[in-house]
Amino acid sequence: MKSGVPQIVKSLLGSIQDRYREVVDLRYGLSKPETATLAAIGSKYGVTRERIRQLEAAALQELQKAQAQGDFAQFIKTVVANLKSIGGVRKEADLISDIKNLTKDEVKDSSIFANQVSFLLTISGQVLCYNEDKDFNAFWYTGEDDIKKAKDFIAKIVKQLKNQKQAPSDYLSDLVSANYVSVSKKFGVNSYGDFGLTEWAHIAPENARDWAYLVLSKAQKPMHFIDIAAVVNKSRNKNSNPQTIHNELIKDENFVLVGKGTYALKEHGYIPGVARDVIARLLKKHGPLKSDDVIDLVNKERLFKKNTVLINLQNKIFFKRTDDGRYVVREA
Repeated sequence: MKSGVPQIVKSLLGSIQDRYREVVDLRYGLSKPETATLAAIGSKYGVTRERIRQLEAAALQELQKAQAQGDFAQFIKTVVANLKSIGGVRKEADLISDIKNLTKDEVKDSSIFANQVSFLLTISGQVLCYNEDKDFNAFWYTGEDDIKKAKDFIAKIVKQLKNQKQAPSDYLSDLVSANYVSVSKKFGVNSYGDFGLTEWAHIAPENARDWAYLVLSKAQKPMHFIDIAAVVNKSRNKNSNPQTIHNELIKDENFVLVGKGTYALKEHGYIPGVARDVIARLLKKHGPLKSDDVIDLVNKERLFKKNTVLINLQNKIFFKRTDDGRYVVREA
């Protein structure tokens, strides 16, 4: 390909009359990042928006006659071939990046370049745009069959994920599969690189509670709420106040307080309860124990100080010291 995107656009615009060129330039943002509405252009020239619509339609009709000629035809042929090689669909941002690499353009303004690419693809009629909606990112495609293949693949992966609660190891076994997944909003990758459904809180955390859960689940160990907030703030687009994180940890039973300001996840085997509860549970499980043994067991799951454990053991309402110096739970 001899010419890059800006040169092809310039050549095309040079083939139509001045008024057409001005309307198209403003409508598609070919020399400025912003695109203009029909009404705005009409106001600029003192005519109705309908007149501008007519001028735009006439301009596009003229430009479409040039699609089989020279560098423009080669450009479209190259783009279509690239799309076909990866499944016939491509997320808009990714396609623009692909085209930049194919044409080796030196892009000074990424917004204008994106507008120019969109303009060329639109007038070609060979590459179609799927506008962003609640399920899909904006993407370009070469035919309805390609969209169907992408949607069928996406539905299959969603079903697998919902059944397995985790990503199948071969979900992106090739570039086409990865490309299909990229156009859908149903999938996401969290800050740790984990892939899954965006409806899963650990893939697309929405609030302080979700972020705290993600951090603790990855840490696989207790953390102080200030440290949790620090990790969250490195990944989140907005800062989370440590106290906000703390408030979420306090009120959610999935988080277990294991020390002063330090929390762990219940699913990691940590059981809620104050020091007395923990000691009683361990004594019931292991039978009579000496104080040092109680301290060792408690410290495996909590960050209580030694004296905290000893003071609780001296509470004769709940615990009893046997003749051989071991402790048991006092029966009610």
